[in-house]
Amino acid sequence: MYGQYPYARNSRLMKILVKIFPNPDVIFLLTVPIEVLSSRRKDIERRNLERQKEQYLDLMNLKREVFALSNKNIDESIEYVLEHSWERMFDRLRY
Repeated sequence: MYGQYPYARNSRLMKILVKIFPNPDVIFLLTVPIEVLSSRRKDIERRNLERQKEQYLDLMNLKREVFALSNKNIDESIEYVLEHSWERMFDRLRY
């Protein structure tokens, strides 16, 4: 939601939503090179894709634990996210 809407960064509604909803424990950011994005999303101008990617990277400032996964295939990314998510869950259960 955040990166696709240019008004989201300065939106009052977005600021309220961020306060209402709890912060995530971890953020997983899956990224690909702009060239790959451009080839997949021909309906969106390259500069808009670059801006959206920057906005997603800005999300990394919200949390201390952020993992940016790039240049991995989808299976490696899924495995990493699942493994780390389970580790966090078990750590939380241990108190």
